[in-house]
Amino acid sequence: MEMVLMKNDQYPECYVQANDNHWICYVIEYRAEEFLDYQELEHEIDGMIVVEVIQTCRICGQQDVYYPA
Repeated sequence: MEMVLMKNDQYPECYVQANDNHWICYVIEYRAEEFLDYQELEHEIDGMIVVEVIQTCRICGQQDVYYPA
C-alpha cells in the first residue's frame, strides 16, 4: 500500500504535526474535553461487566477506545 502524504492545509483543524511527516489529532492525543464526545458501553464477558469508553473528536471524527479500571 502506497503512503500518500497530504499537504498541511488538507488536514482537519485538529491535526498537529508531532514529528517529521507524522500528524496526530490533538483532541484525542491530549483529551481536549471541549471537542470530545463520549459514549459508554457495558459488555458482559464471562459474568463480569466490562465498561468500554469511546471518545470521538467532534472535528475530524477520529475515535479512541479505552477500558477504565
